[in-house]
Parts: sequence; C-alpha cells; structure tokens
Amino acid sequence: MSASAEATISRHTVGASSVTLLRLSGVLAYACASILLVVWCSQRPFARQGDAWEYLATAEALANHGSADIRPGDVHTMFERVDLWRPRESGARPAAEVYARELDHGFVTAPDGAVHARHFWMYSLFAVPAHMALEAVGAPAFNALIVTNAWMLAAALALVLLPGAGTGRDRLTFAALLLASPVVWYVTFTGVEVFTWCLVVVAVVALDRQRHGTAAFAAGLAATQNPPLVLLAGVPVLLALRRGRRADAVRALAGASIALLPVAWTEWHFGEPILIAATIDVGRISLARTATLIADLNVGLIAYAPWLLIALPLAVVRLVSRRDAIGLAVAVAMGGVALAVQSQLNWNTDGRGLMRYLLWMLPAFTWLVFRESRQWWRTGMATAAIATTVGIAVWDPPRDTSWLEHRALARAVLHHAPTLYEPDPEIFTERAVHAEAPPTWVLNGVRDGWRVALPVAIGRASGEVTTLLLDRATLAEVPRRFTVRADYLRVLDRLVGAGDTPFYVHPPAGAVWATSGAVDGSFAPSSMPWPHPGRVVRGARPGGS
Repeated sequence: MSASAEATISRHTVGASSVTLLRLSGVLAYACASILLVVWCSQRPFARQGDAWEYLATAEALANHGSADIRPGDVHTMFERVDLWRPRESGARPAAEVYARELDHGFVTAPDGAVHARHFWMYSLFAVPAHMALEAVGAPAFNALIVTNAWMLAAALALVLLPGAGTGRDRLTFAALLLASPVVWYVTFTGVEVFTWCLVVVAVVALDRQRHGTAAFAAGLAATQNPPLVLLAGVPVLLALRRGRRADAVRALAGASIALLPVAWTEWHFGEPILIAATIDVGRISLARTATLIADLNVGLIAYAPWLLIALPLAVVRLVSRRDAIGLAVAVAMGGVALAVQSQLNWNTDGRGLMRYLLWMLPAFTWLVFRESRQWWRTGMATAAIATTVGIAVWDPPRDTSWLEHRALARAVLHHAPTLYEPDPEIFTERAVHAEAPPTWVLNGVRDGWRVALPVAIGRASGEVTTLLLDRATLAEVPRRFTVRADYLRVLDRLVGAGDTPFYVHPPAGAVWATSGAVDGSFAPSSMPWPHPGRVVRGARPGGS
C-alpha cells in the first residue's frame, strides 16, 4: 500500500472517530439536560392548572389500589401530600379546606356508587411510575404529572433525533422547530397538553418512517385524552389500505382502536359514551372561532408561531400540486381536528399563552411545513421560531394567570388601536374581569355564563376606556360602573340597538372613564361576584358527602 493511500485511510479514520465522539458528546449532553429537566420538575412547589385535580386524584387511586375509582382515602392522601410540602403559616387552613370547592365539577358518581373523574385516566396511568418514583425518593408526589410531561418531552425529541429519515442536520432542525414553541411553557402545566403533544410527535415521525401501526397507536393514545385526534389515528389505516398493505392496515387499525377505550369504559361504568357531553356543542364551530385559532392576539398562532401562518398555506399548496397522499391526509385530518375543538363551550380555557387546544396540533403542522420545505427555508423557520419564543420569554412570559389577562401584544393594540382587535366575547370578558364563570354552570346547562359580567371594559392605565363590551340588557349598567360623558350615553343607546348580541364599542377620547389602573388588561385579583352556582348535575365531591 502506498504512503498516500495510508495517509488517506488515516485521515478517514480520524474523521470517523471525531464524528463518533461528537455524537457521543451530543447524546451525553442531551441525556444530562433531560435528567436536569426531570429533577427540576420534581422539586417544583405545588400548583394546579387545567383539570389537575382529576388527574392527580386518579393517579393517586391507581397508585394506591390499581383502579381508577377515587375513594375517600385517595383524596385524603392527595391533600395530605400537598400539606406536607406547601409552606404554611401558623393558623393556615389545610389543603382539603382551601381546595375542596375546586373538586365539585370534575368528578361523577357511577350507578354502582363509585366516584370517577370526568376525564379519562390514560394520562394519570402514565403518571403512576413518576408518582411511585417520587414517593420512593421522598420528593413531592403531586409533581408526578409535570415529571411525566418532562420525560415524555425528552423521549419524543430523542425519537426525532435518532437516526432515521433525513440527515442529522434535518433532524436537529426539526427538533429545534418543535421545541422552540409554546410547548416549553406547558411542561409545568398539570394537564394533558404535553402528553398529547408528545404522542402527536411520535405519530408523525412514525408516519414519516412508514411505521403505520406505531403511528396509529400513538395517535390513538393521544385521542384517549383529546378525542378529535382520532382523525389523525385514522390516517395510517387509510394510507396502509391505499398501498395494499393489509398486514400494515390491520396493525394500524388495532393501534388506532385504543382511541375507543374511553367510550367503551364510560359506557360500561355509566351507561353512556361520554361524561362531558354538556360541555360540547357542534353549533359553536364557526369562521369566528377558526379566526380565533389563527389570529387572536391572546391565544392564536399569530402571537406564538407567526411563521406558521406563512409556511403552512405554502406547504398545503405544494402538497396539492404534488398530490402527496401522506401530507394531504394529515392536513385534512388536522383541519378536522381544528374544527372539532371549536365545539367546546368553554372557549377561554386555562392555559399558558397559546390556546391549549392548539398546542397539540403544532407537531403535525410543523411536520407538514418541514417536509415541504427546502433546507434554507427550514433553517429560516427554526430561526424565526427560536426568536419568537425567546422574545416571548423576555418580554411577556406566560404564567398561571395568562388566561385571565390580556397578553402584552393584545394590550398594546387595545390601548392604541382598539378597533383592530375585537376578540371572541368570552375571551375578552373573562380577561377583563380576571375571572372565569364557574365551570359548574355549564354542567347545569347554563351557557355563556360570562355574560353576567357585562358591561366590561379595557383601556389605558389612566383609566380611559378604549373598548366596551355590552348588550342591550346591560346598557343601563354602564353609567353605574363607569364615568360616562352625558352626550355619549345617547350615542351608546343608538349603537347597541335592540338586539341581544354582545356589542363592541370604542368610545372617543375622554368619553368613558374607569378607576385608574382598573381596566388596563393586566391581571389583578378579581372582585367579580359570580352568583353561587346551582346543584351540579350528576356531580360528586370525592371524599365528601
């Protein structure tokens, strides 16, 4: 062998060794970061958002006796754990007293007398290992939900980064696009959002690698907590059938069928297929709600993933022109999901910035635009996503009260160009009064309970009102709550008209005033006197009478 050949082989060997070392270093760094995230989540102080009590109580029940029915001892232990770790001053009330009223709307008594959570138990089941591990090491077990969020997030991104379709650079860029999104705010959110987000990531990655059974199973699991995703679970089944792969189709159908487990379980225990039917109305699906998902300055994509508003339509055009069956099937399915979530009566939900119904659609949207883009465009999107997320983290980081206040972008527009932002009335109202209409109202058949708060206003810090929301029935209340210029009252009467629909009004400068600092949209403890709700239909308070 010549000297030059030996030198070439030597250089290749050194280069391969360097690449291997770099990869190992990356794997080690990722593993360390994942462990640190899990440990950090395990030490968080007690907090609850969304439907946390349902999932916490069910996880406690599953850990204690292996069944999802919630017994008095489970609730006692759950609150005892909170008291153990919650800082308490002398004379402070125990957790059972502080939080008891929050349990009223989340639990239902079955005909056999057992108490169950209204929402299905799959997320709680996934949290049981974390619950047991935290208890074993002496850490607060109530953090089982967010620890589960953390390890699932790390696992989903690891799946993206593992060797598969595309180059290493492609996989790294896709992972960056996924992570540089509102999912980072939801890791410590005690709800199913990150759980679902991770499973949708698994589904689209498996679909990209033509593993139809895995894709269908992951999407089906996600659908056990967020049923509209059954549409995504059906995509791998249809694709396998279209390609004539019967074995794949059977596996995909078997995987997707897990989405039916909540229906079968609820029918078995309660004699009906769904426990939250009172909170759903397909008549709410509308162009207005579609616009909320896209362009609302408080909860829409425009405020948290603006790059998607350009990239997604372009990707769909390319899919149609290329007749890409996989991409088109996912696009149609996710379009159906976007419509289905609009059937929720409660449209201003607990969340961290981006509406939580949108969060678990993001991986599929991101996958669609990524696979239809060239490398330079992918890099540009990742840069935009990182810049957006960092900007939000610096100037307006979401917090637990984000859903009860107008976010910085919305406040700026409402203060300086109010006619450009007239959101869904429920979103506007509950963020103006910093309180949500009691959830028990919906269960009792009371819809649009937020209307009892009208009239409401947003304005500048000085107290000058720039936007009023009212209706004919509440017009007389305006001069009682606000200082209104006499001639403008007649204008208001003419503007509101005779209809029953809530109406936005933008008073001219100096026409309507509120107490200084009371209407600027920033969160403040609410003084909203919601009337006491009536009896909860088929409700139960676990551990109580």
